[in-house]
Amino acid sequence: MAKPSIQRVLMSRELARRWLQSRSQAEYRLRIFGSQVRNFPGLLRSLRDDRVRIAGVQTISDLGIQEGFDCVTVWSSNYDALQSLQKWAEEKGMETSGVW
Repeated sequence: MAKPSIQRVLMSRELARRWLQSRSQAEYRLRIFGSQVRNFPGLLRSLRDDRVRIAGVQTISDLGIQEGFDCVTVWSSNYDALQSLQKWAEEKGMETSGVW
């Protein structure tokens, strides 16, 4: 079996790099600790589905939500919307990890 040429390997790496760059996007995360709101993950899902409005927080259509033992982790590609969600959560007395 013949070894692939170096030129073909470099071309396939370049093709893979371009394909990944065209289909990937930045993702930001936020952890919220100490939620006193009943069914807080459900509230966030309703915000995502545009069934509920929260003052000062815009609808985040690509919001991902994961419930943990002591926190709720959310992620989105919309950095500004996550910052507004963080500000709202901190105003309500919750602790956050900051948007990262």
